[in-house]
Amino acid sequence: MSIFLIRHGETALNASRTLQPADTPLSPRGLAQAAAIAQRLVDAGVVAIVSSDLPRAAQTATAIAEACRLPIRWCTSATTATCAASRTTSCRSTR
Repeated sequence: MSIFLIRHGETALNASRTLQPADTPLSPRGLAQAAAIAQRLVDAGVVAIVSSDLPRAAQTATAIAEACRLPIRWCTSATTATCAASRTTSCRSTR
């Protein structure tokens, strides 16, 4: 079994090295990065996707989910690993 940890794509604020609010979306370059990693993962045998619901993470996870044709397990927990390991109500699955 392999676990892939994917960081969200670039935002305009992290490109300028500025501390960003939680609701910062991906920049056009970040969207292209998300699409590129999604295509690389198509044949990697991905069986599950767990993501924060913050916009930049959600946009990256959505690109991967669409390419891999998988649902996303959304987590509102501060750490998605804790959320994924537990069966708390802070996670929800969507298709």
